[in-house]
Amino acid sequence: PCKDLSYLVDGQRQPHAPVATSAENILQTYLPRVSKYTVTGKDETRRLVLSDDNGNALLSFIPTPRRPSSNPKRTQKIYDHLDNHEWIIEPRARDRAGASVSPIRVFRHSGYMQDGPKTQAVIVSAKDCALSGLNINPNNLAMNVYSADGQKIYKTCNGPEALAVKAQWGEAKKLLFDDTHLIFYDENWGEVMRARRGKAIEEKKD
Repeated sequence: PCKDLSYLVDGQRQPHAPVATSAENILQTYLPRVSKYTVTGKDETRRLVLSDDNGNALLSFIPTPRRPSSNPKRTQKIYDHLDNHEWIIEPRARDRAGASVSPIRVFRHSGYMQDGPKTQAVIVSAKDCALSGLNINPNNLAMNVYSADGQKIYKTCNGPEALAVKAQWGEAKKLLFDDTHLIFYDENWGEVMRARRGKAIEEKKD
């Protein structure tokens, strides 16, 4: 999975390039040859040793004090970063996304549990109507864009400009953002749409 990781530097995508001794490359090199395992030692000297058919040790793992767990707030953190600012669609996409659509704002929505992590978002246009719903996978920033119909707080955006933007987002499968840009990509990392970060916004009060 690390081959598909990328990050942004000043709005430019940089593919993840691990060095030869990084964990992902070591695992990719040796795991296909593993056919046996054994556990050795006790307490601090306890090890999980993975070996090949001839008994040659390939990988050795040490125990951790406790089992690592996923961070349930990771998704919420992503939405927190995105919904603190408005995002202004850059001019090269403006031929299909006019002033009625840009800027866009990403507002987070609560998930199934009231006190649980945020699991969904809605993209709202400059006229405070919902363009699209948005789900983000926090592990690889893969995303799913879906219809904004049925939003309780915002009406659904209509009109030719909004429909053009929705069609563009329909091609988007990945998402990266930094302090300057929010960029949507297709499955092959082709850029679909780019927006620069604007001023901070305040959420509407009930």
